[in-house]
Amino acid sequence: DGAIVIPFNDHRRYKYITKRDGLNDNVILDLEYYNQNMFVMTYRGISVYSITNDIVIENNILKDYGLQDSDMLDMLLIDGNLFFSSRAGLFRLNLKDMTLDKLSGNIFFRIDFYNGMILGLNESLWSIDYLNNTEEVVVFRTGGARDFLVSDGYVWFNLIDKVKLVNLDSKERWTYNHNDGFIDTQIFDLGNDGDWVYFLTNQGIIYYNWRAYHY
Repeated sequence: DGAIVIPFNDHRRYKYITKRDGLNDNVILDLEYYNQNMFVMTYRGISVYSITNDIVIENNILKDYGLQDSDMLDMLLIDGNLFFSSRAGLFRLNLKDMTLDKLSGNIFFRIDFYNGMILGLNESLWSIDYLNNTEEVVVFRTGGARDFLVSDGYVWFNLIDKVKLVNLDSKERWTYNHNDGFIDTQIFDLGNDGDWVYFLTNQGIIYYNWRAYHY
């Protein structure tokens, strides 16, 4: 139900921000920070909260572009560019001049930035070169991945009860399932910490020193 803003210098001065404060919805999907502003993504759009003024200054920055009802899916912020995926496709919003570009008509449930490209996940993993306006499939048919994580030329796919690791250059694949300890396990999130990858699951956090086996 909304977001909580907690100052680092005084944790007691936390504040709840909800639809009553100007957000376009209380169910928050993602948060991104840029230039003293917090961009708050919900299914209905992207609100902007000013950290300096401690108020919501934009209910939905996508209204001016007719995208306020496009069912938002994911977003990330790179070098002053807000990339977001929705049911209407993949877009880039330049936060300096507020110009909007549509990068792809594909629907991506998750997006990330790697090696100068936007990676987008649907039934496959795509690479989008937003500077040259091209896109291509880099991993075909992931097997119904919920999420993905890229690390040093490899990509991990969250298949809910197991994970798949793919070498982006050779396309060699490995699957880790119940034979590797994922017994009655549901995976919610993936993370990377150098040579280790960790999995947030219904049974706690699982760490794996993957670099000991993949070079």
